[in-house]
Amino acid sequence: MTTDPIFDPASAARAPQIGAWPLRRFLVGMAAVCALVMVFVCLSFAVLYQTRENISPIEAARLQNEQGGLYGSALVYRPFPYKLELYRLQKPDVAIVGSSRAMAFVGEGFAGSMTDLGGAVNEIVDAEALVPQMLAVHRPKLMLITLDFWWFNRNRAEEPAMASRAPEIAFSLNDILAPARWLLAGDVKPAALLWSLSTAKSGAPLIGAWANLNHSGFDRHGTRFYGAALTGEIPAEDPGFKRTLKRLERAKPDSKLAVAQRFSETAWQTLMKTADAARAQHVEVRFIVPPVAPPVMDAIRATAPRTLLDDLHDHLQQSGYAYYDFSDPKLLDSSGCEFVDGFHGGFVTYLRILQKVAADLQARPELRALIQPDAALTELIQKNSGKATLRGQEWAGTESDFLKLGCDKS
Repeated sequence: MTTDPIFDPASAARAPQIGAWPLRRFLVGMAAVCALVMVFVCLSFAVLYQTRENISPIEAARLQNEQGGLYGSALVYRPFPYKLELYRLQKPDVAIVGSSRAMAFVGEGFAGSMTDLGGAVNEIVDAEALVPQMLAVHRPKLMLITLDFWWFNRNRAEEPAMASRAPEIAFSLNDILAPARWLLAGDVKPAALLWSLSTAKSGAPLIGAWANLNHSGFDRHGTRFYGAALTGEIPAEDPGFKRTLKRLERAKPDSKLAVAQRFSETAWQTLMKTADAARAQHVEVRFIVPPVAPPVMDAIRATAPRTLLDDLHDHLQQSGYAYYDFSDPKLLDSSGCEFVDGFHGGFVTYLRILQKVAADLQARPELRALIQPDAALTELIQKNSGKATLRGQEWAGTESDFLKLGCDKS
């Protein structure tokens, strides 16, 4: 009898066999892993829904307009549709237009109604799209447009939109895993994550995970609160302004922080056409160049004898529009302690800006009346000097020396 070279019965008999017990242990282990994954997925879904991450920017604006509260989504950053909807609902006397550097104008500084659309304009093309939509639903009495020097960098390549303008949202698998990433990155404390699962929350609505977990987001005026990053509960992004200074030092010619580049006349003409469209509808348009932190301004000046800030200033002088160039914080007596990071001043810095604008509006009493009286602004500034937030604000918390500058925040 010959033996099959492929199958040898004797060898097969000697081969180790998989018993029932090892197989059972394997299956039990797999079941345990699957159960843990399922628990984690369910927990993530619970966190996302309990913190109202499922609410769209449009719905958030409508809810805030009715009840106030704070909107800070961790998964969806779409200030264009959100701010435009706030504006449509509120139809304010004063409209603030600009990038994230326009977000620090606070309602406490205004006597008339105000909507801050800061963040909706990332580049000039965004302003070109936003302003006509604003004017189609309402004409404010005063429009303050903040300008970033990088909008006018001729070498700057057109970027894909940083934030979608679509109002709809949908959770992806990556979104479902987000709570674990927040914990690992230190963006959220475990206790805060567990608290978010509680259904017994009082006060104005908190919409979105960051609003619930870190008190970070927009109030009903569109003003940006930074919450736990300013109280020291989570790490600040730019201690000592080192991150911003490094970005300036390493900036490539087409990057946002490249200051010594050729000025774009095309971008400037787009801005002028946008402003002219608003002026044609009897809206008072004024431009503001917001400040950078003192060490950042020193670094910009050391970069080159002439920068985009100088070119922007010259163009504003010839524009025929009222403007305020506060790129140097010394013009506002604002210290680094009043900044959130190298490029974002805090609420006190922007109250100082507002006070300067108000003084310039004395010849226009109907517009001056939209801003708080000088005595009220002075009192707010003096009480909060050296801080990025205002004492007693609902979501500001107790501010710490989050920038590690040796600031007295008492």
